[in-house]
Amino acid sequence: MAQTIAAAVSNPGGIFLLPWVEKILQGGAFAVFDVETAPFVKEGVLRELGQVAPSGGAQLSMDIKSNEFIQVDPTGMGYVAGKPVHQRQPKLQLKINAPSMRTLGLALLAGTPASYTQAAVAADAQYNIASVVLDVWYYVGALALTKLTASKEVAGTPTTFTDLVKETDYQLDTAAGLVKFLSSGVILTEGDSVSVLYQAAAIAARPRIAIGSVPAFVTGGLRIFRTVLPSGTRTTPQMFIDYFPRVRIEPSGNIDLAHDKPAEITLDVYGLPSPEISGAQFGYAFQQIAGDLRV
Repeated sequence: MAQTIAAAVSNPGGIFLLPWVEKILQGGAFAVFDVETAPFVKEGVLRELGQVAPSGGAQLSMDIKSNEFIQVDPTGMGYVAGKPVHQRQPKLQLKINAPSMRTLGLALLAGTPASYTQAAVAADAQYNIASVVLDVWYYVGALALTKLTASKEVAGTPTTFTDLVKETDYQLDTAAGLVKFLSSGVILTEGDSVSVLYQAAAIAARPRIAIGSVPAFVTGGLRIFRTVLPSGTRTTPQMFIDYFPRVRIEPSGNIDLAHDKPAEITLDVYGLPSPEISGAQFGYAFQQIAGDLRV
């Protein structure tokens, strides 16, 4: 049976519905990357790099290298008669706010993220603290805690325990597997012996990256989606695409870590010659795809 022919569609703004574009509807930019699997052959899948930092997050420059052509006038004075260009290389410095794990892996030369797993702790496991320090976090030994009981060992009777009260004697972070015993509690004092019994859920396919030995750069196609909100006589959002058919992305080594985002990294993006856009050796294209036209 032949495939049904394409039918009409009526959602020209559908690009706005994509999850990674929704992040920029309040104004901003988002970068996606199509990895090159062989020279001039791309995967055909747009994988997110991350949100481009707002002010000054992307700067495009043209690196020009030339040799000065020196001529000598009748007095014997040399002067620059010409500067023939022998190398041209577009460079885009891209600052990515809250990068994807793949992008962070690229910046750390760590390759694609691996997955880590944790077997479920289905029976009570024990974590002992011989001499407790109050108001600090302890890692009990597993993530994704499902059950936990903390007890104080009664002095002189090692098999007798007094249960502690959550939020009164201790605080708990189940996702991170952390417990903190509070100095404001009424049962514990510094140096007491504490026993913790816990269970935990299984974890599968969580991403994890680590610095490793991989190529320092990757090539492919880069798209940056940018949105400008309505203002003045413009009644609809405008959307633009910066498109680079073929680039080489290199980590700059600059990675900022902060409490309000996983990381902010700077990537050096170099334009490479590509035949994709006729007449444009490096192929950069700036397109408006939605909203009132700017002419």
